[in-house]
Amino acid sequence: MDKYPIFESEELGKYITTCVKVCLLMSACVPKLVLVSPGALLPTSDEGQHERVAFDKKLYREYVTRGPYVTFCVWPALCQSNDMSVLCKGVAEATKEG
Repeated sequence: MDKYPIFESEELGKYITTCVKVCLLMSACVPKLVLVSPGALLPTSDEGQHERVAFDKKLYREYVTRGPYVTFCVWPALCQSNDMSVLCKGVAEATKEG
């Protein structure tokens, strides 16, 4: 594993193992739990550029700045897959620029 020194970190290995366990448990729940990121909802224009997505205060809290549009996602929202009810709000950076 000399080529990949990142795997030599015991702490990182524990973190990755825990992330995998959490994801497996989320998929085993009934109804399933999903992580919702505004990046997944970004429509793409004909030029290949992402268009702005409106900031949804039901799903996210503002990170540093406030505004009507999402710049990037800091932490995704946790929702139930059947009715998309929010279990835990995510955090996203907002902007006033459209």
